[in-house]
Amino acid sequence: MSLASDPHPYPHSSSRYTSEIGSSLDFWEDLKDESSFKLKGHIWQFTVDQLAHALSAKTRNQDVSPLAPGYFDSVDDYAVCIDEYGSEIKMACQEFVFQAPEVLLVSGGDNYRDVVGLLNKGIELCLAQLSKDRDVFYRDLKFCVWDKPMKDGVGGPESPHGAGIKGFGNSVPDQLFWSPPDEGGMQMAIPVEVNEDWQELVLRAGTNACYLFSASPLRQFALVIGYNRKDHNLRFLVFHRGGCTASVPLDLDEVPGQEGFIRLLFSIFTWRTRADAGFAAWCNNAQVCLPLLQNEARNMAPFIVDIDRVLHQTFCVRGRSPRVFCLKVPGACQKRPVANLMPATHMRLRRSSSRTRENEGKTAAKKVSNTSSHVDQHCSDTTRAGNAQSDSRKSQKREINKDKGWSSSKISLNPAHASDHQLKDTNLHIHWPSLKFDSLERSDFNNTVMKLCWTPDRGSKHGPIEPDFLRDCSNMFGVPKHLYSFQVYHDIGSPTTNHLFLPPPSDDLEQYRWHVLGKPIIEKPDRRSLLGHIMIFAGHSLLTARDFPSLIRAIFHALIGYYNMCQKNYQHCDLSIDNVLMVDEPITTQPFRIENPNPIQQEILNLCKTLAINDRCYGFVIDGDMSVHWDTYFEDEDVGTKTGTSEFMSDWLFNRMLKNHLHSPLDDFVSLYFVTQWACVFRELAQKERFQCEGFVQVWQTKLAGNIDQRTSVTHQINHERLRANEYGTFLVQAQPFLKQWYSLIENLRDEFRDPPPEGWNAGIFRQIIDEVLLSFLKVVIDSRVLESMV
Repeated sequence: MSLASDPHPYPHSSSRYTSEIGSSLDFWEDLKDESSFKLKGHIWQFTVDQLAHALSAKTRNQDVSPLAPGYFDSVDDYAVCIDEYGSEIKMACQEFVFQAPEVLLVSGGDNYRDVVGLLNKGIELCLAQLSKDRDVFYRDLKFCVWDKPMKDGVGGPESPHGAGIKGFGNSVPDQLFWSPPDEGGMQMAIPVEVNEDWQELVLRAGTNACYLFSASPLRQFALVIGYNRKDHNLRFLVFHRGGCTASVPLDLDEVPGQEGFIRLLFSIFTWRTRADAGFAAWCNNAQVCLPLLQNEARNMAPFIVDIDRVLHQTFCVRGRSPRVFCLKVPGACQKRPVANLMPATHMRLRRSSSRTRENEGKTAAKKVSNTSSHVDQHCSDTTRAGNAQSDSRKSQKREINKDKGWSSSKISLNPAHASDHQLKDTNLHIHWPSLKFDSLERSDFNNTVMKLCWTPDRGSKHGPIEPDFLRDCSNMFGVPKHLYSFQVYHDIGSPTTNHLFLPPPSDDLEQYRWHVLGKPIIEKPDRRSLLGHIMIFAGHSLLTARDFPSLIRAIFHALIGYYNMCQKNYQHCDLSIDNVLMVDEPITTQPFRIENPNPIQQEILNLCKTLAINDRCYGFVIDGDMSVHWDTYFEDEDVGTKTGTSEFMSDWLFNRMLKNHLHSPLDDFVSLYFVTQWACVFRELAQKERFQCEGFVQVWQTKLAGNIDQRTSVTHQINHERLRANEYGTFLVQAQPFLKQWYSLIENLRDEFRDPPPEGWNAGIFRQIIDEVLLSFLKVVIDSRVLESMV
């Protein structure tokens, strides 16, 4: 769940992300609810010194080794720049107190203007203590009253009350962007929010932070200034991928609060580089500086590759916020057309937290992202499918916007504007190579995919699972080929984490909590590190299937990929329309095999041979950021948490009465059914069927994107009512018999594996479940004869 939302109910054949954000008051109310859900329990407050140290520029001590995966970063491991300016900060504080800022704030004048004046006075006094020849990233920062629409068109009446802008000079700009367009423009650097209620203020500030992350998706944190005009308290609000960390309230009527304000303000003027300010110095949205594997025989320096296009991203504040690029080596010959790399159709409503909820009363128009497709002109099949979807939905989206009163526009990421800084070798640390160190060439990076993700840490005992998952399952049938994974470091050697903005592991958490949004949902701090994964893969959305047999072949191959993951003791736990892709031309993988098969597994191999399963794969399961490993899953303290993407999760995971239900392979198999059902309903109607059938299909699409009861009603119709081609189109009519057989199989398996065995769930029982699932599905595929023409 992201702080950003989207009003459009139709996904295109593109990605889960959206940069289109509604601007109506109705949208704002929905946005507040969602931000509260994401941040509650993850709002902390630091003392002035603690937050100043976390914000300040810093250099990792030479005697401290690089942060290993699964361990916590600590401010004690750094030389903190602000500690070098004790006398300068003292002088600035004395001058600021002498200015009597409390008089300004109680003058009865314009609150916004008074706060802006206070901020600018603080900037002036801080900069006066710094030498002119010192590099200061925000030396030309200045605040002004804003409180009007941003030029990007997002935020509407809820635009920031004030704006910190880098480099606008003496006159207030007429236009202000979250992300300036090609022709340039002033960019929001630090928003300012003024309110008399902290809860309302934090929600507004969180929305601004989401827009800042949207404009710079790889940034480490986003700073918003919040001022409570009722009690004259000011807070620095630092939003990061684990929530929000605020300063304690700074009472600007009193000297300690005034001095704390100057100290925190001074901390941002210790920033010399983009990396100090939390921006990715190794990526500028046009290019990325990647590491190559190194060994004693061949020491290869990092090198720069082009970002061909963005395949997927999720805009949010707290969460994984995955961002996926298609890469290519500049000037190199392409091994295959870049257009073969097609993204999936992605959903906005991804449950990245360990708990889920049903959004009762929410319309589907507020739950599914509108996404944009980036397709090369010479890719005939996928371009045809994408254009067909786009054409048929333009009028529909206009009607929905008109009905709901929404107006939408993009926060566009402009590579030309973003690439004004030189890329740096940031000492990215490779921990998880799938290949031998001497086997990787620069040419291998043509048409590769890079996924960047803020991965939750599992503490000192458990590192992140996804890199191991990708490495161990690499290039198995139904799984993409993985090159390596790396931990992202700044150029100064510090890891890109949110650890320094969270309470130290050994301290009492309650002393850090700020219960501004109510009691916490989750007790533990949400510690995350930015990880990168490089994979070779081509695929596109299931919505682009040419016909029903092609769709089922891709689903079938993806299920074998899921089975292969289970053979390696990994369970995916998030099969969704995002994470299952297909190809029109097969990709060569390792042949499907089972070592030392038991009788059931031998029957699986025999049936796979009948269906011509070898090393030519048409369907893949991607991503592993919610995966679990069976070696630790059943003893993990988070065992029993219910994860996934809500539209595709099994009914059991939603059932609040089944508190002890453990997410099993059968739940994932049910998710794959809902993925297939979704692909059938959302697939583009044939041209001749649109006028007659579009209304019927749209009702189903809205319900599938709604709550679980609406999804159940569509599933019931598919499985118990006769579908007519003149109402739902020929594709759904052709799909219905197979879907009915599949759902009947699910009900049988549900009865068989409803209750845990006497000894409790374990890896052996889960292997029995996935064996039975795959064997039963193979029999359904063969019995249906749906793939006869393809074998």
